[in-house]
Amino acid sequence: MPSVPAHSPFVTVVVPTRNRPAQVRECLTRLLALDYPSLEVVIVDNAPSSDATMEVVRSFDDRRVRYILDPRAGVSNARNRGIAAARGEIVAFVDDDVITERLWLRGLVGGFSAGPDVGGVCGLVLPQRLDVAAERWFDQFGRFAKGFERRLFDRDGNRPTNKLFPYAVGTIGTGANAAFRVELLRRLGGFDIALGPGTPAAGGEDLDLLFRVIDTGTQVAFEPSACVFHSHPSEYEIVRSRAFTYGLGLGAYLTKCVVTKPGRLGGFLLRLPSGLQYLLHPRSAKNLPRAGDFPKELGWLELYGFLHGPVAYLRSRLALRGAAARTCLDANVSQQDRLPQDHSSSG
Repeated sequence: MPSVPAHSPFVTVVVPTRNRPAQVRECLTRLLALDYPSLEVVIVDNAPSSDATMEVVRSFDDRRVRYILDPRAGVSNARNRGIAAARGEIVAFVDDDVITERLWLRGLVGGFSAGPDVGGVCGLVLPQRLDVAAERWFDQFGRFAKGFERRLFDRDGNRPTNKLFPYAVGTIGTGANAAFRVELLRRLGGFDIALGPGTPAAGGEDLDLLFRVIDTGTQVAFEPSACVFHSHPSEYEIVRSRAFTYGLGLGAYLTKCVVTKPGRLGGFLLRLPSGLQYLLHPRSAKNLPRAGDFPKELGWLELYGFLHGPVAYLRSRLALRGAAARTCLDANVSQQDRLPQDHSSSG
């Protein structure tokens, strides 16, 4: 367990959620039992269809807990609301379907001591159960567990051997268990609202944020002592859907990398052979764990989603522009309604 500084930084834990009050109750119960001296928990209720989650949060009656209603659908929107509201100097993120270990937050905070300029820390994600085949296949597919050794990542002396780095930031960790310095997040503008669940891109928002952190020259650490347990889907149809959306989000995120900075295209083309081998070769580091009775269609669904990623990202951007235009039009109409009308006639 990494040591936490004598002055334990105040941490804001942000939990985005939508229509899952039972999971929120369990998640919040665990968070309030953490062994950490100074924290707050912000539950961001993202475009809910009822007040059920709000009622669950209010039932805790704990001054460390805050509830925020976010009417704009999308996980990135919800996380950004949490960042804006955060009072802590560190913002930690967990999903509502994970169970946190009692020392989880100490591990995340301690991970910031892994290097001289650590701006973010990702923790270990383990399965809650592997009782049925779908849960095991999802675990093999998602590869959430990144090992049990602390690691440091940056653009210089701490580059992994993976030739796809820094674009393959999924090797570092996931947004379901991560923490960042709040001033860094605000400087970067938070999560991209064109990416993530609730958008046409369906994912990729955590990959994009990790890439942008690394791209600033800041370090990201992987800290295995910051452990959470994830509830893997037990129905195969959900696993199939996740395989497609994970590929979709990856393709959308990589499309953004090139669209926002076309100068990266050359580096992409140089990495293309390695990337195709990583995605398609049965003995690549990505596919080797998918052995035995692992359904081959999951890999093809991921590839199918990946190929649709560029279109999904462009659809997300167009949808945002359309929403901004409608907001502007509504504002102009509202302003016109407030203007005094001239009813005088000429002549």
